[in-house]
Amino acid sequence: LATASILLASKITTSDPEWCVGTATVARSFVVKFAWSKPAAIRVLREARVLDALADVAPQLPVPRLGGVSSDPVGFVTRLVDGAPLGFDERPSWAAVGAGIAGFLGSLHDSSVLTQVREKIPELVEPQPQATTDAIRLRLPRFLDPRRGQLALQWCDWVDEILATPSRRQVLAHGDLHGYNQVWDRST
Repeated sequence: LATASILLASKITTSDPEWCVGTATVARSFVVKFAWSKPAAIRVLREARVLDALADVAPQLPVPRLGGVSSDPVGFVTRLVDGAPLGFDERPSWAAVGAGIAGFLGSLHDSSVLTQVREKIPELVEPQPQATTDAIRLRLPRFLDPRRGQLALQWCDWVDEILATPSRRQVLAHGDLHGYNQVWDRST
């Protein structure tokens, strides 16, 4: 692959060291994810280690399979798969999307998965929210129309109510299920 064509993702964020991560396709067959700051490198290397562990402990999970990992510079390679991100412009079948995500999370949240991943990665960290519900209440509604702003406030209330009673069970959590972090087969 050293002489193969490389196509960088069109948008690479550099304003916050935490998110100084980029992706590129190589030879139209592989995806490379790389970091160029220390905070981002820690996250990218952890992501590679978790993907490697999941391949062993939960091979049925539809997650990227590692082709290679580098710790200096930090990056990893996965095979490019057919599909497209889950966008909102083409009106997907939301029932199928819900069923797909529920199936994925059901497998990921199997009680043995976290235990086995922790055995392989003892320094696995607990996820931290990117924002609190108080911060969301304060800042988000001004960017939304009144109906959506009220809905966001209701969701914050719902989240606070749910989190008021901690779960007795811990699970491995996916860090970001944004539609553009998922690959879907549009034909099904």
